[in-house]
Amino acid sequence: MRFQGVIVKWFDEKGYGFIKINDVAEQIFAHMSAFPTAQSKPKLNELVTFEIAEGAKGQQAYNVQYVNRARHVIKPVRYETPKSKKNYSGLIIMAMFGFLILNLMSPKNPSIKPPSSDLAQPLVSADHQNFQCRGKSKCSEMVSCDEAVYYLKHCPGTVMDSDGDGMPCEDQWCGH
Repeated sequence: MRFQGVIVKWFDEKGYGFIKINDVAEQIFAHMSAFPTAQSKPKLNELVTFEIAEGAKGQQAYNVQYVNRARHVIKPVRYETPKSKKNYSGLIIMAMFGFLILNLMSPKNPSIKPPSSDLAQPLVSADHQNFQCRGKSKCSEMVSCDEAVYYLKHCPGTVMDSDGDGMPCEDQWCGH
């Protein structure tokens, strides 16, 4: 929230002063760093607007702006790309999109065969839970050791047996 006030004390040698808030008896500390750097030093009885924040020594003014001074505005420099340089980002994105589409539509590796219909059927485990191959491949996706064992035995693409001993998810679910 911005406040308006008047500079009532200013110490050039110390680089700070005080602003009296309009319609309030209170004075707020203001350091030189709170003022615009492109303009001259504050003057007594000069009208300013500012914001208040908690500083090291209590409340203090920051983002101080002079009301009756012309603001020194620096126009941003706009850099144009020379016409001779081409922007290939759109072309790269289109190529990546095309690669993705082709990859999804092309036949998969012939050495990997899709699961047969009997492997995708539910298996009843010892605790009477039904499991199906549904795209899970990691231990973090499993909910039990029985499910991990089922996936390792029946579902392609699982990565749950890091030591190759036939027991999946030993750290998470099927520990010894």
